[in-house]
Order: sequence, then structure tokens, then C-alpha cells
Amino acid sequence: MFAYWRKNLARTRRWLIALPLTALGICMVALMLVGCGGSSNPTSIVPSGKYAYLYSSVDYPLQIAVNDADTVTLTLSPNSNLVSAAPGQGHGKTTDEPIPLPTDLSAYRDIAAAAEASGGGPLVWQLTSAPRQSLLTPATAGVARRYVDAVTFTWHVQAIAAGDNTAKIYLHLYYVYLSGQSRSGEVVLTPTAVPIVAVASNPLMTWLAGIKLPFVSLTSLAGIIGLFRFVQGIVQTANDTVETVKKTVEVAGKVHQHFHPAPHTDALPPTIKRSDHQ
Repeated sequence: MFAYWRKNLARTRRWLIALPLTALGICMVALMLVGCGGSSNPTSIVPSGKYAYLYSSVDYPLQIAVNDADTVTLTLSPNSNLVSAAPGQGHGKTTDEPIPLPTDLSAYRDIAAAAEASGGGPLVWQLTSAPRQSLLTPATAGVARRYVDAVTFTWHVQAIAAGDNTAKIYLHLYYVYLSGQSRSGEVVLTPTAVPIVAVASNPLMTWLAGIKLPFVSLTSLAGIIGLFRFVQGIVQTANDTVETVKKTVEVAGKVHQHFHPAPHTDALPPTIKRSDHQ
């Protein structure tokens, strides 16, 4: 009986020792899986340690008329938070979680970013800026490299039909080491499509826009003709007034002559006619 209890006690002791070791092994495996998984996440492709943070901001128009175009801008900054600026009239702004970047740059030849818009639906996206831009200042002898203040990517977005945009913006980060080796990662900056709506043009407004210039031209021509006729009317009225006054003077003169005829000089007395010879 004593031997049986002794055997069970030894077995229990072995379990008590093995259980913590098993739990510790499971925790280590889990940590290794977390550290190795998700190759698309940039945080898994940079060394452990302290990090800087890459902030992003996307500025976009809320609406674009069909057959019209506008600009979408992505700004990246490793040095400042871009959330504070408000969007302009008719525009929206979206930001994403900051992306960790290494603070010790001595092991890197370059750290660069590239942006692309995938999908689009009724909107056609065309990148007009450099497709890949460095996040580091240029290499200069004797000067430590640092992150730039900001980089900007821009797209020309053309609406070809009415509907909602379906494009998302993707960011690719490239880590180039001094040895020449490189690693990359991808982040979806807009988990949902950028909320731009392509709206159909109003036929009435299109027609009005089409006749706007001719209408303005006709209005200007009508104004010029009206002014010319106004001046012509003033001149004609002045001429008519002068003619009327002239005729009035003539009639008044005839009336005066009728009631007050001028005396004949031959009927005057000689003393009046030749008064200077007296």
C-alpha cells in the first residue's frame, strides 16, 4: 500500500514539473508565430526596437461630374500627425493608423514608399507624381540621414460614368539595406473605397452651359445696338428740335412783317435822310 502511494506521488510530481514547461513551450511557439506571420504588414519586416511613425492623409473630392476630372492627394509624413488639417469645400479627408518605421537608420541604404490605386469602377485613376519616393534625406558625406518632412502622391481622377468609386489606395514600403538586400511590405491605406461619387450632368445645365457664350455675345451685341439707337435717337431729336425752332422763327418773322411792315426809305423827309449835310 505504501509503495502504491509512493508511485502515485512520483507520477504527480512529474506532472507538476512538466505542466509549467509545456505552458512555457506553447507561449514561445505562439510568440514565434506572431513574429513571423503576416508578411504584408510592415511591422513584421523591420527590426525590433524603437520606431518612428509614418502618418498618412488622403484628400479627395466628394463628387466629380461625368466627363470631368479632379485630383486626389496622398500625403505621407514621418515627422508630424496629419489629422489636424480640415478638408476644403467639397472635399473629404481620411487618415489611417500610423505605420511604425525604424529610428536607427545606420543599417539602411534607403527606405522608400510607393502608392497605387487599385480598382476604380466609373472613375479612372492616373498617378501623376513619382510612383516611388524615398522617405530619407539624400546621402551626404559626414551628415547623418534622417526622415524627410513629407512626400506627396497625386492622382488625376476622370469620371467616365455615373456611380460610386471602388478604388482603394495601397502603400508599399521598401527597406533597402547597406548590403543591397531589400524587403518590402504592403498596407491598405483606405480599407474601404475612397468615397467619391461620379454624378451625371444635368441636361438642362449642359445645354445652358453650351449656349452661355453665344447668349452673352448676343446680349452684348443687343446692348451695343441699343446704345447706338439711343444715341441716334438723341441726335435725331436734336435735329428735329433745331428744325422746329428754325421753322418757328421763320413763322414769327413773317407774322411780325405782316403786322409791322418796314417803312420805305424814299418816303422819308430829306432832312432825315441827309441830316449829315445840314
